[in-house]
Amino acid sequence: MLTHDESAYFVSVSTEELILWNPDILLASTLPSVAPVLSDPRLKNVAAVKNKKVYMTPQGQFYWSHFSTESFLCILYLAKLFLPDRFPDFDLIRELTDYYSRFYQYDLTPDQARRILAHLPPIPETID
Repeated sequence: MLTHDESAYFVSVSTEELILWNPDILLASTLPSVAPVLSDPRLKNVAAVKNKKVYMTPQGQFYWSHFSTESFLCILYLAKLFLPDRFPDFDLIRELTDYYSRFYQYDLTPDQARRILAHLPPIPETID
């Protein structure tokens, strides 16, 4: 982690620092999507942007990348994202649906789990 020497949990990183660090992968958590990062002309030569390896961290009840009951799920997500060859049989959809069932007593559908993993909001339910 590039900010591991910082004492604060939330760290502001300047565009210049990001360009200097030139990370292979970028993670965003509080943006609405990765589009602003991918379309920023100042970042066009950053390896992660150039190779389209900019990802949104999942968001369920709260951002997974922040302190929450779902934070440990972010570790599983990152393991699968960064090292897919080491975790070929790891099923994030199953882990997520099991978690929601066990801790929230909610039967999350696989589609809802995919939306959480993609940092998408839930689809509002319609009442007939």
